[in-house]
Parts: sequence; C-alpha cells; structure tokens
Amino acid sequence: MTLLKAEFLKTFRKPYVPIAFFVLTAINLIGVFLSNRTYQVWTLESDYNRLCAERVCGPIDRSLTDFVIGEEERLKGLIAMESFSRDYDPDTYTGYVLKDWMVFHDYISKNLKYAVGYAYLIQDVLRRAEANIDFYRRLGNESMVRENLAIIRLYSNRNIAEFRNLYGVRYYLFYDFSSLILLLLLLLTVSPVFVGEKTNRMNQLFPAFAKGGPALRNAKIGFVFLVTFAYSFWFYLIDLIGFAIFSHLQGFSLPLYAVQDFQFTPLNLSVFQFTLASLCVKSLGLVLIALWIAAASRFLSGNLPVFIAGLLPVFLYFIGEPKPGSELTFFDYLNPVLLIKNRCLFFSFDPLSVGSVVIQSAAVVILAGIAGVGLLVFLCKADFYSRAA
Repeated sequence: MTLLKAEFLKTFRKPYVPIAFFVLTAINLIGVFLSNRTYQVWTLESDYNRLCAERVCGPIDRSLTDFVIGEEERLKGLIAMESFSRDYDPDTYTGYVLKDWMVFHDYISKNLKYAVGYAYLIQDVLRRAEANIDFYRRLGNESMVRENLAIIRLYSNRNIAEFRNLYGVRYYLFYDFSSLILLLLLLLTVSPVFVGEKTNRMNQLFPAFAKGGPALRNAKIGFVFLVTFAYSFWFYLIDLIGFAIFSHLQGFSLPLYAVQDFQFTPLNLSVFQFTLASLCVKSLGLVLIALWIAAASRFLSGNLPVFIAGLLPVFLYFIGEPKPGSELTFFDYLNPVLLIKNRCLFFSFDPLSVGSVVIQSAAVVILAGIAGVGLLVFLCKADFYSRAA
C-alpha cells in the first residue's frame, strides 16, 4: 500500500498532470455543449421537447395516437391550402403554423410511428426466424437452427410502451470526444510510470533487493488499473452531467431498442443499464491501452519513444471503428478502440457458433480484451527486465 500511495503522490505532484486533468475536463464539457448545440439548432429540438413534454410524452395509447394523427392531418391541410398566417400566432404550439407542421411531421409523427410499429417489426423478425428454423432443420444445418433459436429467445416480448424525446439520449450514446480525451490523459499519466525509474537510475537498485522489484512493479500495475478506472468513471459522470445540463436528457428507463439506431440490438437492457454495461466494456479497453503504454514505458528507453508508442491507440481511435453493418474482421477482435466505442458491437445480433454454443461476437471481442490485459500484465510483471538491467 505504501508503494501504491507513493506512485500516486509521485504522479499527481507533477504539476502538468492535475493541470491537464482539469483543463481536459473543461474541454470535454465544452465538447458536450457544442455537440448538443449543433443538433438542437437544426432539429427544432427545443420546440419538439416542449411540445413533447406538454402534450405527447407519456404512455402510448389510443388517445395519444389519435391526437398526433389528427394534428398532423389538420396542419397538413392548412399547409396544402396555404390558408395560414406566416406571422407569429400565440394560438399555435410553437408560434408559427409552419413550424408546428414541421415538428409534428418531421419529429413527433415519425418517432411515434417507430415506437408504435416496433412490436410489429419484431413480430416479422420472429416469423422469419421460425421459418428459418424449419428450413435449416430440413437441411440438417444445426448451427443455423441454433442461431435462429437464439434470435427468438432474444427478440421475443419486445415493445415500446412510452413515448419520450430521445434526441438527447441518442447523442449521449454516440458522444466519443471524452474517449479521445481519456486516451490523451492516460498517455500523460501512465507513460512515465516505468521510464521514470530508468531516467533516475532507480532500476539499477532492483537486483540488490530480491522482493523490491516485484513489489514495485505490482504497485505500478495497481496504479495503472486504479487511475484508469478513476478517469473512466470521472468522465462518465462528466458526460452524464453535461448532457443533463445542456440537453433534454430523458428516456433512461426505456429499453435500449427505443433508440432507433439500436432497433435490432440483442441486449434487453434499459438505456441506463446499457450506459453502465458500456462503461464496463469501455474501461476494459482503456485498461488495455493504459497497460500498453505502461509496457512501452518499461521496455523502451526515453520519454519520446514511449510517447510515440502511446500515440498508436490515438491513431486507432480515428481509423479503428468498423463501418455500421459491416462484419468484424480479425483485426477488429484485437482492436482496443472497439471496446471503447463499443456501441457498434451491440447494434445488431452478430452470432458466432462455437461448437454447440451460439455467442455474440461482442463477447469474443471482450474475451480478447481480457486476454490482452492478462498478457500485458505478465509482461509488465516479468522479472527478466530488472535482472538484465
């Protein structure tokens, strides 16, 4: 514990580390503000949210659908006949008839149709899965039978019972700027963790103390884990608080598939549960990257080579995310950025058959990440470096 405490003190007493932490936190809040400001301007989101809160948000029932359909038809008639005033009208929802029509037609009606029609969409998926089961059983293809049985198990009994303004939640789930900031912060924090011992020649003392080297390396690895988890949770809170302040954040109790991008997700989680699961997977990816930087710090000489090696994950951040709908390649299963931007792993059911077991490809990516963490921990703990020093 004393060595671990010393690692924290040694790192955070360097002025640039706490300064970078607070500056990057502020930059992230600015990024949250700009992200929300951009979509709110061109989507009429404020008017949509206000009208949703006053008249539309709530349980989806016959009265709600009748109201939306009736208002859309009424406004459609006014627009078609051009019998409306283009001046400000206090009797309208938004102040202008044309803007009322845009909000109802482009946002409320479209999103309500998705919510109401989702159960029918999934029923069609289940019917096709049942037909596939009969087809593949006749062919004797048990692997495809198991995959379609998994589809029926995962997608049964789905429906969206409430209507909410999910624009804020959608942009929150797709917000990645804080991940880039985390990579930069980890690079600044972790890169000196081993190379600093070589700079001040403390590593030359390790062979003289049989237990000193392993204990110090364990403390450094523990420091890497703890600081990564702390950073990850801190920016999770900052993102959540920032979106709660700068957007109309609601709908966390709805199922994840209420967000249209996740309509075919295999996860039967609420939006909030998914954010926690995503945080865990993201933390795994960040630990993997932090250990990569720590390993570079141990085996490379000089701050510059370590810093360059640590920039590799930053480079992957910009190019390492697969295109939506594309199958995962061998590289994707080893790519730590896929763990950080993990939403793309859960957009749809992407099964892999391992013997008689059907698993989601996301599980393979996570297992590969765990294996990578184990390998890097072994490299950082191994004795051959200090004995060769």
